[in-house]
Amino acid sequence: MSREATARSAVAAALRIGILSLGVSLWWMAGLWAEGAYGINVLKFTETLPTVSITSLSSEVLRGLGYWYFYGQDKLQPWTLASEGYTQWPWLIGVSFAVPALCFVMAMLARWRYRAFAVGLILVGTVLAVGAYPYSNPTPFGSLIKTAGSDSTLGLAMRSTNRIVPLVILGLASSSELGCLRSLMHSGWSDSSCSCSPAHSWRPTSHRCGTGHLSPPTSSGPRRCRATSPTPLPI
Repeated sequence: MSREATARSAVAAALRIGILSLGVSLWWMAGLWAEGAYGINVLKFTETLPTVSITSLSSEVLRGLGYWYFYGQDKLQPWTLASEGYTQWPWLIGVSFAVPALCFVMAMLARWRYRAFAVGLILVGTVLAVGAYPYSNPTPFGSLIKTAGSDSTLGLAMRSTNRIVPLVILGLASSSELGCLRSLMHSGWSDSSCSCSPAHSWRPTSHRCGTGHLSPPTSSGPRRCRATSPTPLPI
């Protein structure tokens, strides 16, 4: 999107990531194979596709939830104790919706080279996480999941598509950092050494601030520097 890498390097990186992902996924693939070859068909009777998709609303996905187990309970207590607050407490429900809404506003107002990437993570992640919901009338993509889960064991094994929700959270977090940086620069604080993200809280080299002075990082994090004028974000 930002044209910082050639198509060849992008494909090479995707292949490396794919090979590494395959390697770390062999453990659950082996278990699935052994169950399918020598065990009973557990997937047919537990965690069925209608069950796991009943909570995959887009509204739940955008607030970082939607996984069916989070909402389950028995006669004693909820299976996940934290679910009570997110489903019963009005103030917490309001906050959990307000945070992604604020991230969307930040993404719309700020100009950023990687804004399309962050928004893409949110959109693609939400579509994939919603999956086959509503089960009685799913989207075209949901229909594919529904068909695959009904006709093949492999498709049923991949039924919990809402496990991709961390991609949505990553997109929202990137958008919120963008808005935070924009606010800092408009208030007079400058650029890469002044970051709101924990990922930027330590840097191994010196940083050039908006005033042209060098500010070396310290053990407690990078020093802030006062800029004479805001530095625009790259477009």
